[in-house]
Amino acid sequence: MFAVVAVGFLARIYNLGAVEYWLNDTPLNAPSASMYTLHGYFGSDMWWTQPLKHILLYANILVFGNDPIGWRMRGVLFGTGVIFLTYLLARIVIRRPLPAIAAGLLLALDPLSIAFSRTTSEDPVAVFLMLGACLLWLRAMKHDRDREWILVGLVLGIGIAVRWYVVLPAALMFIMAIRSQRRRGWAALARICGYSIVLPLAVYVMAFVPWVARGYDLRELVLLNADAFRVQATKLAESYHVLEGIAGPWKWFIVWVGAYNELKCPDGVAAFFNNLPIWLLFVPSTVMLLWHGLKRRHVPAVLVSASFVVLYLFFLSPTRPIMLYSAQAILPFGFIALSFGADAVLKSRAWIAFVAGAAWSLYLYPLVSGIPVPAQAYEWLIRRLVGG
Repeated sequence: MFAVVAVGFLARIYNLGAVEYWLNDTPLNAPSASMYTLHGYFGSDMWWTQPLKHILLYANILVFGNDPIGWRMRGVLFGTGVIFLTYLLARIVIRRPLPAIAAGLLLALDPLSIAFSRTTSEDPVAVFLMLGACLLWLRAMKHDRDREWILVGLVLGIGIAVRWYVVLPAALMFIMAIRSQRRRGWAALARICGYSIVLPLAVYVMAFVPWVARGYDLRELVLLNADAFRVQATKLAESYHVLEGIAGPWKWFIVWVGAYNELKCPDGVAAFFNNLPIWLLFVPSTVMLLWHGLKRRHVPAVLVSASFVVLYLFFLSPTRPIMLYSAQAILPFGFIALSFGADAVLKSRAWIAFVAGAAWSLYLYPLVSGIPVPAQAYEWLIRRLVGG
């Protein structure tokens, strides 16, 4: 598995400073990191998004430098970490090494995951924390020790302070934990509520310390978050006209979605997109995994498949446009379900499908890395991405 993690890291760091993804990248995120961390101002970035991303990015810049490599190294490291955590979670769900390794490998080579691990996007951080919380929660459910529940609450709070959608798997974990503890009395339920609700909320509030330090109080903090929720839920579609080509979660698993002409690369073609031939199998595989989990009462399988479902339904529900990069949140769960489904259906021949999927993703890799390639080899896909 360490070889797979190494492949994922190399795929994300190669040519890192050359490809310029201006979507959700340095013109907004990098300047805002220092402005918020040092002065408590929501600067040129979108003020209605969660603020911990600024602090984490600023720390990253201090370590790796205030340049394109330093700005993007956070995504590389956390994006690589997502691969390893996906493998660990798949190993628990599937209980066989080959499908678990395949889940990590397919994610390591997925074009969308690679593309946004090479920007200043905060999604790789949020997904890493979400998967980490899932693993810690499974361990806490097994051993029921206070220190493990505390870790779950801390990681969930940090994740929610980066991206709100981490609340959804957190809610699933809370409901499943309450259900398992319901016969142990009110004290056990209060304990779970403290670790699953109060502690994450306290961690979430701590992310606003730079802003509160400017003189704001708790009432204004509540109003800020209420306004942020309202803006994120109702923002006008006209505000997203530049990104309309990558809007619409209903398209993620049935048609090609992506962008080519929005991006700049000095050496070769640069794009990001869904990996349609593989993503087509996510939904049926998730249904299969959910059925298996419910039938066998296999909690890890239920957690993974249900997390995919609630996240995808959430992205389908808002009236405002939801962009393709949000799919990063459900990719690990989709690849785990896909590996489970392939292993269950193909059995000893599943490795053929895994190798074919990895080879296909390698063929697409130059489009997200800026490697110069003959345009004719990818013309069919570029035409779809530009609407031609």
